[in-house]
Amino acid sequence: MDLPEISRLLPLLLVAALSALSVLFVVITVRVGRRRDSRRQAALARVAAELGMGFTPQDNALLSQFGGFAFFTHRNWSTATSVMRGTIRGTPVVLFDYYVTWGGGGSDLKVVRLTVAAFDLASKPLPVFEAEGGQNNWVTRLLGRDSGDKVIDFPDDPDFTRGFCVTGDAAQAVRRLLSPDARSFLTRRTDWRFRSNGRWLLMCRIGKRPKPGDYRAFVEEASEVMLVMTGARV
Repeated sequence: MDLPEISRLLPLLLVAALSALSVLFVVITVRVGRRRDSRRQAALARVAAELGMGFTPQDNALLSQFGGFAFFTHRNWSTATSVMRGTIRGTPVVLFDYYVTWGGGGSDLKVVRLTVAAFDLASKPLPVFEAEGGQNNWVTRLLGRDSGDKVIDFPDDPDFTRGFCVTGDAAQAVRRLLSPDARSFLTRRTDWRFRSNGRWLLMCRIGKRPKPGDYRAFVEEASEVMLVMTGARV
């Protein structure tokens, strides 16, 4: 093989080498992520036992339980892992890690991992709404609302308005739900996102999963939010 031929092939060889390195990086990343997730699942199984809750490592059917509502629409792929089921403060709850991909392949692919608390409020349903904090967070933009959503304003509460974007159809019902005390409580939690489809109240901290050692604190805070939303907090 003469030098001119080698010169012609060199760019192709470089591209092939870079492609191979990219594939190797992805494989290593996936394997490391799986090992990390496996350790997390084992730790959360112990947390579930301590909380007296049932535990399922993965439940691909869970998300359909929410009727395609809240965090789960228009994504490439999503699943629920480390699923806990039980009762918190007298209310049925499902706690789970939510894994979702979005966008194209390669560098355009986005991966989001969240921990979600879903409270079953069938006995005391809420209006359908979303209160979305952290408006400048890229995860919030990624899981963003549809352009057709109706924004509900709170002109007498600029701090809450800066911290959250609230959308829903029944504006007066949502305003009654988000009373001044509830808004004051939520204003200290602008890194959270809350959604209700009437029966289910779902919430998560944006772009962050609690470590196993912090999981109890996450559950406690989520249950406080649920009590505020249902008017049961004193």
